[in-house]
Amino acid sequence: MLEYKERIKNQVIEWFDNIKKQPLELNKNTNGLLVTPNPEDMFNIIHAQLEVAREKLPLEYTKEVAIACLQVLNVCFWFYFLMCLWSILALFYFCQGAKKMLTEFS
Repeated sequence: MLEYKERIKNQVIEWFDNIKKQPLELNKNTNGLLVTPNPEDMFNIIHAQLEVAREKLPLEYTKEVAIACLQVLNVCFWFYFLMCLWSILALFYFCQGAKKMLTEFS
């Protein structure tokens, strides 16, 4: 089972990487907000893995497959969160530097 879980993790990681490599598709929803289908694609991948496990494996192994998929999702979530946080901090410091330059030249 351990080997199977590792294969699942590697497959999910590969599929998530493929999603990340695609050009970012942004659409406006009915409220005018920008949205992307990438998170839905990621959850569809997890759903597909769970469906295969549910159909082919005993219930206790299905639980293990779910945990493996959630572990991958957790790592991806934290990676994206930290990347967003880094971008926000970089923008903040850039704006602070620009503000300082503007006040010095005024």
